[in-house]
Amino acid sequence: MISLGSVSRRTKALYDRFYAERIPQRYENLYLVYDRLASYVDASHTGIKLELDYLCLAEIVRSYFLDTIRYKEYHFDPKAVDKIQNEEVRAEVISALARMRVQSVDDVDPLSAEWSELVHRSVNINSSKVAAYTVKWIIRYKPISVVRLNSTDPSAETLPEIVKPQSFLTNINEQFALHSALLTLGIDAAKVPQKKIDELIYCFRFRPFDESAYFMILSKDYLIGQGGA
Repeated sequence: MISLGSVSRRTKALYDRFYAERIPQRYENLYLVYDRLASYVDASHTGIKLELDYLCLAEIVRSYFLDTIRYKEYHFDPKAVDKIQNEEVRAEVISALARMRVQSVDDVDPLSAEWSELVHRSVNINSSKVAAYTVKWIIRYKPISVVRLNSTDPSAETLPEIVKPQSFLTNINEQFALHSALLTLGIDAAKVPQKKIDELIYCFRFRPFDESAYFMILSKDYLIGQGGA
């Protein structure tokens, strides 16, 4: 599994300073999706339940934030104050500029620690990238297992491989990835054409994951707009 020990000291410092505090909320959001899937399975598949590997879920969240750091470091400059829409973030950036004794982001040295602070405080990746990075790590770690309960003793579990194959359960981690992405995008799954859902589940399971492609595919325009027709 990926750990913070496998990244540079700079990346770890950025992670600890700007992203570690966001982990609980991100973890909770993904767990909410899992809980809905588990409730659905409990209600509709007698004798079968889902189990979540909590350590894998934690790794998914950490890996997502490491990807976010790398993307911002490579692609973004600090955002000018007048272009920041979030009031709280704008106030933080104004405070940071005042502390640095500069008038604007243009006056900050790109090689300075202050530059990094402004990049990671003032810029957010869009929801399509958030969704893509989330899917990427869910389908790699596959944190959900399907187990069958003994019919005479509901608390006793038998080996997962004896469960009769069913499409939804066979692709449960891909379903988890899809519904996590839709939550991020603010899309109701009922509004996405079934053909698109089937295509995404197939691609998540069998095709190489192309981040750049999913930055475009995992969007409202593609899934429920003209691109999703």
